[in-house]
Amino acid sequence: MKPILFEIYGPIAIHSYGLCIAVGLLLFIFFVQQHPLFKKLNLEPIFFNVVTLGIFSGLLGGRILYLISQSKPFWDITRWFTIWEGGFAILGGIMGILIAVSWYVHKHGISDLAFLDLVSLYTPLLLSISSVG
Repeated sequence: MKPILFEIYGPIAIHSYGLCIAVGLLLFIFFVQQHPLFKKLNLEPIFFNVVTLGIFSGLLGGRILYLISQSKPFWDITRWFTIWEGGFAILGGIMGILIAVSWYVHKHGISDLAFLDLVSLYTPLLLSISSVG
């Protein structure tokens, strides 16, 4: 059970894990934007889109891999959307982010490897802060 920091109204609650993910993501964004390679690659016009795509593709990939790895049938469509019951696989999130963000960056003419070099510097910071939660 993840500790609840506070409840807003009814079933809406802020968990420590979610707060740590948000703090880690904000620090990740800040440090990536401060790096000299960020300006060299000219990422400013598309970086917000890359981060947004990374968030959604990570959630989607994590949910899909979780559903595939469960013993219950994957084709039970009602289970796909019951995210309040939990169920995300970190490996699926990483695969979803790598596939979607690499495609998007390549589509905009930015070197995939240079972008991944930049992002890989600060990804451990994001993951370690989110693990504290």
